[in-house]
Amino acid sequence: MTSTSVTSVVKQITDQLTDAISQLVLYVIILQEQGASVPPNLKAAATVVANATENFVKVAKSVAEQGYADYPEIKRRIFEAADDVFVSKHRLVDSIEQLYQHDTDRAQGWNMLVDACKVISAKTILLLQVVYGAELQRIYVSAYQTELGLQEVFVDDADPEPQKFADAASDAASKAMQVGVFLVAKAAETESPYLAQQLREDYGNGLQTAADLFIEHVNQLLNDPTNENFKQDIEGDVDKLVALLHDATSLLRQHDTFDLSNPFDRLDSVISVRIPPTSAAARQQAEQVNQIFVAARRGDVAGVRALAEELHNTNVYLTEQALAAAKATEKPLRKRQLLNAVDELGQLLPQYVEAAEQLALNPGNQELQEHVDAVRNRMAEVLAEMSGLGVEISDMARSEEAAIHKLVDIAEAGDKTGVATLAKQLQQDNAELIALLKTDAESTEDPLRKKQITLAVTELERAPAELVVAARDVLSNPNDEGLKAALDALANQLSHTLANVDPLSYASTAPLAASRLAQLGRAVDRSNHKEFDEASRSLPHAVGQVSKPARIEAPNTAHAGPRRPPPS
Repeated sequence: MTSTSVTSVVKQITDQLTDAISQLVLYVIILQEQGASVPPNLKAAATVVANATENFVKVAKSVAEQGYADYPEIKRRIFEAADDVFVSKHRLVDSIEQLYQHDTDRAQGWNMLVDACKVISAKTILLLQVVYGAELQRIYVSAYQTELGLQEVFVDDADPEPQKFADAASDAASKAMQVGVFLVAKAAETESPYLAQQLREDYGNGLQTAADLFIEHVNQLLNDPTNENFKQDIEGDVDKLVALLHDATSLLRQHDTFDLSNPFDRLDSVISVRIPPTSAAARQQAEQVNQIFVAARRGDVAGVRALAEELHNTNVYLTEQALAAAKATEKPLRKRQLLNAVDELGQLLPQYVEAAEQLALNPGNQELQEHVDAVRNRMAEVLAEMSGLGVEISDMARSEEAAIHKLVDIAEAGDKTGVATLAKQLQQDNAELIALLKTDAESTEDPLRKKQITLAVTELERAPAELVVAARDVLSNPNDEGLKAALDALANQLSHTLANVDPLSYASTAPLAASRLAQLGRAVDRSNHKEFDEASRSLPHAVGQVSKPARIEAPNTAHAGPRRPPPS
């Protein structure tokens, strides 16, 4: 398995595991806070995590067997980390079974399951660290072994022991060339063009060229073993090879950005990701509202009534959380938003349940179905406001944007420590923002907003890492105006992406309203009554979203910082 394929496999499985574990943890914490009975689909959610984890264990061991057979210590570390993950997978499965078998002691059961989620997450992160780090460790170990081999090349052995001299030189040259191969492979997967060029040209190809010249001088000395000039040439070659090995490994250590230290701390930040209990409960209630609508349309009266009872229980919990959040917040607008949402939801819920039961008794009644659908849509809007995701996303997007431009400034000022600190903060903030956006995408019923988020998430999963790499390139070459311009361009592009996804920004809301207006115009042109009705129903909401930034931002205008202009 090549270096590039190892990295791509690790990234793919990392994405799968992150999604599966994050969803399971969030689900478990909601149920734990509610003290809920064990739902039948919990086992299925845990099975997804278990299967993804087991798959990663198999891939990791395969990587160890194929890529590190000649590096027993690296192979041993991968196998040990993989075995730990396998054990933690069984602990997760066992905790699920215990929860089902001992439902009477729910508190202890939920605590055990949360702990099991933490352990499997931490062990998986450690395995990722070992597998990814194995590539670099192989380079470091190979470089060290090459240097040891070069120290065994004694030019004075060429006369009395030519075979010993030739074997030592050949072994050292082969090892140096192999390090060069590893460095060229590493360059192929490196995001920074400048770093990739250094690894490939200066050190990868440089080592192979230097090793070729070394062998050429060795052959010359073997033909004339007392020639002092040839001996000096070889000693110079050895010095050059050692210097290249030192410089290459130093460069890699400086740019190694795969930071998975403190896995338990990282998991705690995932668990406490900025989706408060109010948001999680609102999301769960929105799903229940939709399930009732589906049951009503198919005429399932018993299903509607059973779901309505679950909806009532969730609403009791949601109301408690919303009132607690309103009491705790220092933002008057957010307090008023929560209290108004609680009041309106209390009025809408009984209306919705009653209308849904009537629809279940008369599933063919089109007028009744439209009424239930209208109440459902309004409940979805209220739940979205109650969740506060818009405010959370906006705050995080603006915080990340400020960090981006601060990173540019301190990189251009040559502050290496500041760049390292801010890069880590940016990585964590970006992960939280992506989690919030994915939650928003799952809960929204607006296809344009969903598409807007999908495009932004794709950009956010890639661009911040490129920005950090570009900042480090500027640190390494402070007088290179081209690298500074590239860094500024990346920062402005990322700033533009954040503005587009900020739900309280005109850059985000105006295009949605404009699209609805355009849809309305097309419907008129085509005399398409169905499309006209759809656009006219959604237009007031879209226009309301455009006015929301003004309503929410007005009290904070004095504190708003300027944005850099988006790229033209």
